[in-house]
Amino acid sequence: MRNQGTALSKRLPALLGLVGVGCLLIAGGLYLVTAEFDRKIWSLLIVGLGLLAISGLESWEAILKAGRGRTARYGSNTVVMSIAFVGILALLNILAAKHVWNLDLTANKQYTLSPQTIQILKRIKEPLQVTAFYSQQQSDRQAMQDLLKEYQAHSDKIQVRFVDPDRQPTLARQYQIASYGTTVFEYNGRKQKVMGSDEQDVTSAILRVISNESKKVYFLTGHGEMSIDSSDRRGGSAARRALEADNYQVSSLALATSGKVPDDTSVLIIAAPQKPFLEQEKSALKDYLKRGGRSLILNEPGTVPDAAQLLQDWGVDIGTGLVVDEGSPLLNDVLTPLITHYRWSEITKDLPMTIFPTVTSVTPRKELPKGVTVSTIAETTDKSWLEKDTKVAHYDEGIDTKGPISIAVTVETEKQAGGTTGNEKAATEKTANHPQTRMVVVGDVDFATNAFLDSVGNRDFFLNSVDWLAQSEDLIGIRAKPPQDRRLFLTGTEMNLIFYSSVIFLPLAVLLAGGAVWWTRR
Repeated sequence: MRNQGTALSKRLPALLGLVGVGCLLIAGGLYLVTAEFDRKIWSLLIVGLGLLAISGLESWEAILKAGRGRTARYGSNTVVMSIAFVGILALLNILAAKHVWNLDLTANKQYTLSPQTIQILKRIKEPLQVTAFYSQQQSDRQAMQDLLKEYQAHSDKIQVRFVDPDRQPTLARQYQIASYGTTVFEYNGRKQKVMGSDEQDVTSAILRVISNESKKVYFLTGHGEMSIDSSDRRGGSAARRALEADNYQVSSLALATSGKVPDDTSVLIIAAPQKPFLEQEKSALKDYLKRGGRSLILNEPGTVPDAAQLLQDWGVDIGTGLVVDEGSPLLNDVLTPLITHYRWSEITKDLPMTIFPTVTSVTPRKELPKGVTVSTIAETTDKSWLEKDTKVAHYDEGIDTKGPISIAVTVETEKQAGGTTGNEKAATEKTANHPQTRMVVVGDVDFATNAFLDSVGNRDFFLNSVDWLAQSEDLIGIRAKPPQDRRLFLTGTEMNLIFYSSVIFLPLAVLLAGGAVWWTRR
């Protein structure tokens, strides 16, 4: 019994040391799983370090003796090299944390901020406080953290904090938070809330909170135009939401009742009227454009000629046929040109390809009114033509118009140069104070409907046109694409192949290779 007690007392320090190491390993494992230091982890750390200290005190003579031995001297070199290796890894980790570098390999650059978002972030001049109310267990919390880190990487004015509404209910009530996943943006005393972790929503919230004003866009109504309240395929509800996301106020305008275009109009959109204008409406539109109005005019083949007659005064001709493009059709549909190259303009700068189903021509006239510039910004290929007979898609020499066909133009009045006489200077000063008229005219309305707005670059073309007209050129850019659901569907055979090859075949191959090496060297 005495010998057993002596042996146990000799092994006790080693056992305490092992238990202490076990406590530290468990604490480290819990931290890796929960990503936070709670009371349980702190208790395990204290117990583990305490047991290691007791073990060391009980065995200090053995430790000193072992330290003076030959094995310890040789082992010290290994320890020094290990410490140096760990130190290098720690230094690299610190440098990597301070200088973040990402490589986005997704097909649609899902984890890269869009050029428009980066442009908007450059406009932030004061601190922008972002408070995200997410619970610890919320599945999309990590996605929001990653997204906001990308925003912070492009602007040092953004400060982010995450708040768990369950742990800080007072702060959640203070911000009037009703749902998990709400993010609040605060800028110069103004607040904006947004739900979810989508880049489009976050950028729109930042744009609204940093902007002092919201420009107004009117859609002309009363003549069968594209309706911004309609959610069917030919409706414009998607266009309305896209404009509102860019901080525009969107409303309908019935000229027959108002009698004039409101003075607060930033852009008037005339989206393919199907019925003639009243004479009073024509006068109101002409007066608005002469006063320096801004208008996006969308046409459709076969509609009433009122818009075409209005545009003739500004040096623009609207075609009466359909554009047929055999050089760049969408999915072999020659009546849907796919535009991949543009004339340079602020609207089409860096613009991806766009599609215009059943489009007609929009061309500058040879003789333009004085002081008016008309520029083509989009045209079809040289293998296209303007088909006058809409029942047959066949080019007839001398009847049809050979391509390239202009399908979208900008119209802009020029600023007057300074005069030399007193009267000329007075006239120039008067003209300088007069706003410039701007128009974008497109031979198609379908590209802006719910059915096609989100196709390729149509949304960017539509919004860039409105931004240019409203003189919000700093918003022109390529916008964030909505996240795509890119699931991988496997058949039963494919699933079995992946499972057996990774779980059985690959490990078995490694085992057989090891066995072969052993058999060769035995």
